[in-house]
Amino acid sequence: MPDARDLKRITAKRLDALGADIWTMSPPCQPYTRNNTTAKRDLADPRAAALLRLCEVLPAMQTPPRHILLENVVGFERSESCARWLAALKAAVTSI
Repeated sequence: MPDARDLKRITAKRLDALGADIWTMSPPCQPYTRNNTTAKRDLADPRAAALLRLCEVLPAMQTPPRHILLENVVGFERSESCARWLAALKAAVTSI
């Protein structure tokens, strides 16, 4: 059942309670696009906050999802947000 929540405030406990086995995600493209040459890029862009929150809570989950599908947003793969996401994935896998 769909659950509309602000991911910037979600907890590991709440995500565990949902029992989702698959996450489908897409980070916003604006913080990572080549056209964004402002100081509010990558981690500094408020639109990245939900993804950064998931980076914090994913390793703390008791039962993280078995599958995560993440859209390839151009520029994301070279961002600090991506580095944090990969670290969170690694930490979640080693904590199982």
